[in-house]
Amino acid sequence: MATTGRIVQLSVSAGGVPKRAVEQARVTRLGLEGDAHQNEKHHGGPERAVCLFSLEAIRALAAEIVREKVLETTGEELPYVTAVVTEKWEDVRADFTRIHCAIFVERGSQKKIIIGHGAQHLKQIGMRARHDIEKLLGHRCHLELFVKVEEDWRDREHLLDEMGIKR
Repeated sequence: MATTGRIVQLSVSAGGVPKRAVEQARVTRLGLEGDAHQNEKHHGGPERAVCLFSLEAIRALAAEIVREKVLETTGEELPYVTAVVTEKWEDVRADFTRIHCAIFVERGSQKKIIIGHGAQHLKQIGMRARHDIEKLLGHRCHLELFVKVEEDWRDREHLLDEMGIKR
């Protein structure tokens, strides 16, 4: 059964990470031209992998980046009561993506912590996450964040399913 898809991004580096997005690259029996590894023994040579990620995986990574920034910004205040879901993903142009992520918490007081005084926490979360997502995508993006209260979301199977979270 043949499946089709499209390549969203090719990324290469002179060795290690971070990788940078390129417009085109040639795949040979030795791997992706222009992509090198610092440790040839473990990561190089003819067996070097070309990694393919589904768009769903990239969207999940974007949500996880936002969650990481929530935890970094709020410190120890909200360790396990947040979930982030990418609700909308729109490739406006080849070099620009619009992303909407929802940050779920269980209590109104937790929502206040994430937003912060004068929305400073939410602004920091958004700026830092957008920066990392742009590195992941290799182009600019517009990131909108929404904080939603869903009481006891961790105990409600249908919400976990909607969020794509497996127990």
